[in-house]
This record gives sequence, structure tokens and C-alpha cells, in this order.
Amino acid sequence: MQRFAFAALLILAGCSSASAPHGGTYVNQAGDPIEITIEGASPRADEIAMDQPISIAVVVANNSDLEVTVTQVSVYQGSVGGLVVQPFTTSPNMLIDPAKEAKFDVLLRTLRASEKSAMSVYAPIIALRVVVTLANGDRYTQEFEIPIRGA
Repeated sequence: MQRFAFAALLILAGCSSASAPHGGTYVNQAGDPIEITIEGASPRADEIAMDQPISIAVVVANNSDLEVTVTQVSVYQGSVGGLVVQPFTTSPNMLIDPAKEAKFDVLLRTLRASEKSAMSVYAPIIALRVVVTLANGDRYTQEFEIPIRGA
């Protein structure tokens, strides 16, 4: 009896997970339904110094012929260096019409890495990874490099 109950549980678990929507994770490329860019690093990229916030705009362009809804925008540090960027996440639930774009303001907080930290390796750039999640579960990632001074 226990074997039958266990087998039934496995079958039910398999059926329920098979019908759930599955999103994929994609590296953003030309021809994708959306395009991710960043604009307006403030201060200017060549003036970014240690221990100061960096303001950027993440731009998501809808290249498809269908509406897309952006449910989450996240920005993470993609490299090690003398500067630590704290992760940023927002959940806008913003609908973007076909052939339109939306901007998401991002304020990145930066900290100087400790001398003993593995992050204290000199790097004249901040590598950022932007992840955009859509309502259908698909996630698109794009990496960007912003030069810094005083690293």
C-alpha cells in the first residue's frame, strides 16, 4: 500500500511540475524579443571614483510584435576589483508595447573593498551584469563595463 501511495505521489508531482510555465535564461543578443542597454552613468564614466554612488538608467527595448511585461530588473557586480557594487533590484511590473522602450533608474551604491579582501585586486572597470525578468518567466542578461578612476 505504501508503494502505491508513493508511486501516486511521484506521478502527481511530475504532472503538476510538467504543466507549470518554465522560463529560460538567455544572454541578450541581437534579434531577441528585448534589448538591454544602459545610459547616462552619472557621474560621467571617466569621473567615477571610489566610494560614491553611480546613477545609471537600464533601458529595455521591446523588439517583438507583442507586449512584454518587465517584472524585475536586477544589477549585480560582474567582476572583482577595488570597488564593491551592492546589488540592486526593482520589481516594476511595467508593460512595454511593441517597438517601445522603458527606462529604469538605478542608483548603485559602491564601497571600497578591504585591503585583505579578494575583491581588492586592481581593476580599472566595474563590470555589471543586468538581469531583466519578464512576466512569462524568461530572463535576459547583459554585461556592461564602466571605467573607473582611482581603483
